[in-house]
Amino acid sequence: MKKIIITLMGLALSAMAFAETYSVKSPDGKIEAKISDGKSISISVVADGKNVLGLKDIALKTNKGFLGNGTVKSIAKKQIDKQIDTVYGIRSKVRDNCNLVHLSFDKFALEVRAYNDAVAYRLISNLGDGEMIIEDESLEIDAKKDDSIIAHIVKSDTTSFESTYKRISVAQLANFHNATPPLLLKKDGYTIAMAESSVESFPGMRIVYKDGLKISHSKYPKTLKVRSRLNKVEATENFIAKTKATRAFPWRAFVIARSEKELADCDIVFKLAPKCAVADTKWIKPGLCAWEWWNDWNLEGFSNAGINLETYYYYVDFAAKYNLPYLLVDEGWVYGHHGDKKVSHDKVDENLVEGKTTFDVPALIKYAHSKNVKVVLWVLAKTLEKYGDAAMDKMKSWGADGVKVDFFDRDDQIYVDLYKKIARLAAERQMIVDFHGCQPPAGLQREYPNVLNFEAVLGGECNKWSKVITPEHCIDIVYTRMLLGPMDFTPGAVNNASKQAFKPSYRNPMSQGTRAFQAAMYVVYYGPLQMLCDSPTEYYKNPKTTEFFSKMPTTWDDTKVISGEIGKSVVLARKSGKTWYIAGMNAGDAKEVEIDLAKIFDSNSNVQLEIFADVAETAKDANLHSITKVEKKASDKIKVKMERDGGFVIKATPKTTLFGVSLF
Repeated sequence: MKKIIITLMGLALSAMAFAETYSVKSPDGKIEAKISDGKSISISVVADGKNVLGLKDIALKTNKGFLGNGTVKSIAKKQIDKQIDTVYGIRSKVRDNCNLVHLSFDKFALEVRAYNDAVAYRLISNLGDGEMIIEDESLEIDAKKDDSIIAHIVKSDTTSFESTYKRISVAQLANFHNATPPLLLKKDGYTIAMAESSVESFPGMRIVYKDGLKISHSKYPKTLKVRSRLNKVEATENFIAKTKATRAFPWRAFVIARSEKELADCDIVFKLAPKCAVADTKWIKPGLCAWEWWNDWNLEGFSNAGINLETYYYYVDFAAKYNLPYLLVDEGWVYGHHGDKKVSHDKVDENLVEGKTTFDVPALIKYAHSKNVKVVLWVLAKTLEKYGDAAMDKMKSWGADGVKVDFFDRDDQIYVDLYKKIARLAAERQMIVDFHGCQPPAGLQREYPNVLNFEAVLGGECNKWSKVITPEHCIDIVYTRMLLGPMDFTPGAVNNASKQAFKPSYRNPMSQGTRAFQAAMYVVYYGPLQMLCDSPTEYYKNPKTTEFFSKMPTTWDDTKVISGEIGKSVVLARKSGKTWYIAGMNAGDAKEVEIDLAKIFDSNSNVQLEIFADVAETAKDANLHSITKVEKKASDKIKVKMERDGGFVIKATPKTTLFGVSLF
């Protein structure tokens, strides 16, 4: 026995001795990922010559064996440098530039990519035909207990993915159920954002603290029960996924930000996602959308306001007047769903398929189309889970142009597959999608660009019942949630108040921060399907604001971050055609920012500026603002003051001349 033990120890030491380190560097050489094989797989990330991140115990535990140790059998290296033409986005072209190393083991491979601003890895199984069970995935992020994190905390695996971002220590995460992406780790002067991409037939990523900062997942559902609007998981299997035995698994990405402002302009999730699966994308049209739920169908002076045809005709007329391309018809249009206790939530699914609606939906859509307004219909996720083709066919037969799918509240493998199924069903019918109550975007928006938007954010709707949508939170999400992809925050409130004056109101909602702060959201928040959340009658009272909001682009040709700090401020510029939109949002005391137009414009031409900004009196009344026009040289520097919890938008258009006459 003694000889056997000594022999085994010798073999173990021999295996450790033969463990090797492999390296891949970013194109600029400033970030390096060092991969070690052997008893376990680890990655050490070096940035600017400093060890900034350690990733340990990278593995998948399966019923076909452990995929996470051994020695490398072959190595392949490759450089990627290509332009991705986006269907739409925060820029019209995304440069995908990285170096990668592909390490092959006996039954799996590890691919690691090094970008100038990130490192990402994925495991690739090679276990033949058929299926396998993924019992668990392991990854430990090397972090000290007292390192600071900014985390999106959730209370259970069932969640709407709508929380504030908590500033806690790594060890304090143990006091909570878990966190969903992105998680920000503050370490040695760097901010490291953890994200995922290309998630397919696999549960979404969670982060927990259990004797270390580790990856976690929702288990595979075993039994379900309808609970109100949800198909809620009652019991789970003792594994996380059933999937193909040979496949690539999701990317685990780590953005290395030297300055916090870099997180406000991040393409990593998009770059790692699958290529577009929609052959013809010409029909996909992002744009602004009128919406009735936030303002509670509250039309001042309209005696019959409510969930009826006359009310929706009013909303259509409003959308048509301001050339808004979309109207969202939210909950209540399916018979029995809104406030009718006689009909169970189970029956609502059948009511949709059978065409039992609260009012004449086909007539509304026909009227909207006559006014050049497209209609998006709200629907429960569980309805499309049960009646996917039938429900989509019914809505399409009425002429619906898209769906807002709500109340997923899950990110287990079954529902990750459902997100993609709905995207595909909609694309086949040339319908757009807006996901709500959903997991954060993880690349599906590139594969199916008809998915214009995702919620997965504590958004403006909460102003109806809570004080949690503070200016600080509104800026937090620029550096956190938004780095994952499109974000349906639903801006547009024109009843604006300071923190002290703000009061939640379900019927007559308002927002915290100034009117200019709200205006800035249309530039700062990236949402291809962007809401005008307030009531038409409120917008009619504020014609200049409404005119300004209604002309805002929702997709962009380029993006530049000027300045910013998490929870405090952001100033960025986005380009649409020849015009740049420069916007700032501020939380806390008033501050003045200087903008160097020469860093935005390439020429020395003159520029026409239209400025939506706070005024001195805004400190007393958050609704007050100014809209002014001024001409400047493209080489000038301009100063703009944001009042407390204020903001601004500058629409900057280069000036051209024709025969000596100025044109704009």
